[in-house]
Amino acid sequence: MVVDALSKGMTREQADETIESYGFQRELSLNRPDKGWPDTDESFENLPWRAKLVEDERNTTIAHAEPYPVSHGLLSFGQLFLFYYESGCLVKYYQRQIN
Repeated sequence: MVVDALSKGMTREQADETIESYGFQRELSLNRPDKGWPDTDESFENLPWRAKLVEDERNTTIAHAEPYPVSHGLLSFGQLFLFYYESGCLVKYYQRQIN
């Protein structure tokens, strides 16, 4: 599974290359707004809310966030979420299985 191939501290380029090697493509890429992450953007991914949760959980600034749609087999679909420090290093990542 792609989530097992990632590790904290990877650069955005390393994580992107790893994920793409599994055939998945980035869907969205957000930088932290100057005023901080909003509570929601009412999208399916709700990426700003997720980034804000990671900031609160880690007590650190999340500068960049990305979701990737991922699948495993014909009927298994989910989303992989990645969060980065300002330095570009991966802080946290997790997969949310949808079905």
